[in-house]
Amino acid sequence: MSNPLISVIMPVFKAEKFLKETIDSILKQSFENFEFLIIDDCSPDNSYEILNSYKDKRIRCYRNEINLGYVKTLNILINLAKGKYLARQDNDDVSHPDRLKLQYELLEEDLDIGLCGTNARVFGSTNQITRLPTGDQDIRAFMIYTNPFIHSSVMIRKSALENEGLTYNVDYCPSEDYLLWFQISKKYKIANLPEILLYYRTHEVNFSKLNKDIQITKANEVRKEILKFSLSLDEKEFHSNLNSYLNNTSDSVINVLKKIESYMLEIIDSNQRLNYYNKISLQESLFNFWTHLMKFNNKNRKFQKFYLYFNSKLFSLNFFIRLIYEKVIKRTIWKLA
Repeated sequence: MSNPLISVIMPVFKAEKFLKETIDSILKQSFENFEFLIIDDCSPDNSYEILNSYKDKRIRCYRNEINLGYVKTLNILINLAKGKYLARQDNDDVSHPDRLKLQYELLEEDLDIGLCGTNARVFGSTNQITRLPTGDQDIRAFMIYTNPFIHSSVMIRKSALENEGLTYNVDYCPSEDYLLWFQISKKYKIANLPEILLYYRTHEVNFSKLNKDIQITKANEVRKEILKFSLSLDEKEFHSNLNSYLNNTSDSVINVLKKIESYMLEIIDSNQRLNYYNKISLQESLFNFWTHLMKFNNKNRKFQKFYLYFNSKLFSLNFFIRLIYEKVIKRTIWKLA
């Protein structure tokens, strides 16, 4: 296709088990004006043979001469893309038939949006429905502590990368996407569609599962960049304590939690002066992070943790009730889906 509106980009490595289902989900999209760019990164299995079995003219298939890795292959795909928009697809996930159509319509409707993701149904070794923040202000606030996009669901305005000279940074792998979303958000609005438009497969060889420890470290480096940019905060001690807590070190759980709580309150205080984040969005984001931390080390000092959680200035009864309500809703949707 000479002038596609969307370029779907997909690196492939050792994906023969799920590859056909993934490719078919893109070829069956209700939006048809796209090209499908695929690079096989020297897979030792039958992935490349599966790719070559397709004769659809929308598919442009390549193979690296040597294994370059996921991030470098993504950047090659971006350079090859002809589309106005870039749609990411992982080689083991499945896209809803209307995914490209709905994301395209949103980006065409609001030219200030540079990045758009979607919610997902997670299946496989883990089963759940995501409920990601959808509005620009909420997503920005949630980005302080977590990656608010599912990488395989995003569509990017290509000019947002070209205008700012952005690519995926290999030094931040496997949190290279988290960094890129933050860099885009400096100049553009960001959004998530509330609809479930991706089926995200979890299994024992997921890239993120195999690289969990380094992902925590690299994600914390991104968080440092975000807070340094938005609130001019020096958070080295905070992230050191956060790593200590998430990696289950021998340091006192309660003492570490208190240090993390103190820093999050400092974030709120700094935002009161600089007013970078919407105040309600920031408070809800930090409350959700505070709740998330309680899930770790849950066998250690449980009573003291609960006491600290409910008595913290980070705690909000309204947010707590909403969180419980949303969990009930997610379980109900999962059972009905």
